Amino acid sequence: MKQKIKNLFVKEEKSNLLTSEMNIFEKEMFKASHQTQSGNGSIKYTTSGNPFVDDFSILAAYREPRDINEIFATSDRLWNMSPIQFLKETFYLRMITRESKLLTGVKLTTQRGQGLKFEFYGRMLYLAENHFKTFVKNLPILIAAGSWYDIFEILRMDLEYNGLTKHGFKWNPILDFIINGLADKDQNDLVKKYLPTINCASNCKTLRKQANSVIAKKIAIAMFSDKNFKKLNGHDKSLVFKQYRKLKASGTAHDWQQAISRQDFKHLNFSHIAGRALSKLVGSKFLKNNNLEEAFGKWILSQPTAKFTGYVHELFEPLAGGTPWYPVVVPKYREELINRQFKTLIDEASIDLDRQTNFIVCLDISSSMRTPASGISMSCYDVGKAMALYFSELLTGKFKNTFLTFSDNVQMESWKGNTPSEKFKNYQADYYGSTNFLEVANTLVTLKNKGYKEEDFPTGVICISDCEFNPSIDENMPVFETFLDILRKGGFSEEFVSKFKLILWNLSNNYYDENITEVKVEGLADRPNLYYMSGLDPASIAFIMGTKYNPSIPKTAEELYEAAMNQELLNLLKV
Repeated sequence: MKQKIKNLFVKEEKSNLLTSEMNIFEKEMFKASHQTQSGNGSIKYTTSGNPFVDDFSILAAYREPRDINEIFATSDRLWNMSPIQFLKETFYLRMITRESKLLTGVKLTTQRGQGLKFEFYGRMLYLAENHFKTFVKNLPILIAAGSWYDIFEILRMDLEYNGLTKHGFKWNPILDFIINGLADKDQNDLVKKYLPTINCASNCKTLRKQANSVIAKKIAIAMFSDKNFKKLNGHDKSLVFKQYRKLKASGTAHDWQQAISRQDFKHLNFSHIAGRALSKLVGSKFLKNNNLEEAFGKWILSQPTAKFTGYVHELFEPLAGGTPWYPVVVPKYREELINRQFKTLIDEASIDLDRQTNFIVCLDISSSMRTPASGISMSCYDVGKAMALYFSELLTGKFKNTFLTFSDNVQMESWKGNTPSEKFKNYQADYYGSTNFLEVANTLVTLKNKGYKEEDFPTGVICISDCEFNPSIDENMPVFETFLDILRKGGFSEEFVSKFKLILWNLSNNYYDENITEVKVEGLADRPNLYYMSGLDPASIAFIMGTKYNPSIPKTAEELYEAAMNQELLNLLKV
């Protein structure tokens, strides 16, 4: 059972909040009081002045599951500031890039989120325990944001942290919601897909199996008996549980799993297999062991796209870790699956998106980028490379096939190859040295001095990095301000410099510090043209580019956060 936190009503200190009423002297004192340093010694700040922007800026760190008490503390702090903003950010954590569909059947435009399930479940458990009416009110939105699986996972977490006899919240409304889902012809197979299994006590060796069995029995009794569990005799229980097992087995959502269990490979339809499951099957010895390699190879070549709802870096994990001399080799059909699933991600993210841009991607290849990204086994470098390739396909400006890398120096690079898998394999960097991001500004000045016109240059940078930059020449000036100063002194016009945008995409790792959720930002949330992004789904770049639903272009980090929260599904949430 989890230990309760000491105080559920910790108010955000006013000293940590940036207000519009601050004059310039107060703002400078605010920055000075929150000044810190990057791992390499540049000026950073421990807050942007907006706690929601702060949390938004470190979402990638939440891929590493946090202690439930830390999640509760964060949740309570944000709820007490703004319940509706807490709700929106919580559901944003769960959403993935796809066209969502409400339980009513209404289809929405493409919604974008970060797929950070454990953090989402922890915050929803907090909501259920402390604001139950709000939790129940938003259950239909929960299904649209994620799936029916999420309901069962939250119930499992309640049992795992609060025990069998004292739930953290009332279960009856949740059980009723599940039963209503089973009664809905459009939802019943989706609910059956995730119904937990009833196991005998001797087979419940793990806490998760025990929780599943408890949940399954409660649903079975709620559906098939008018008595509670204690009043049922052994025979009655047996009949109730038999009806439940029959109900669960009647689901058709996993017909491909049933075909595999029957070893009926002739009738195995690859098109019905979920994207992640298909990747796992193809990456294992399943195809080879069952003489399906040729059949799958023919099938994948006939498909323009293939299902996938995961992260872009997951697609390229089989190809990661290679060198120019020893590239990773996988079967051709596996590369073809990667290429088609990659196209699915691009197609989904492109819907309603203004793809034209003059941004250029800058990829950090310093020593710290060899460290695994938070919560996964891939290095920040390989994750960043996958994101950079994604941006080159998603964004259609004149720099789409070009990117810069930086460590001690800057290198100009371009993608080489005909397919995403070829491009990923063909670029290999030796990641070493420091994080000298200011060399990017110096590179732009060098090109300016060669006679190129300002209209030939990028109007902004998407910097994919752990953001632990080297210090500025002026140690009292943050890197972003120095970057602009270099451009200004290097001959760029004030009009160009004043509009130049820096998008910092933070890839979290513990190379410099074990405290990966510590906030370190370049400037305050109201600083124009400075943006904070985080998380592992690069489709959220859309909030800076503009979409059909959200066409205005944010000017600050605070406006970027507000754009991310201004999505159709999130606007349906109610306190």
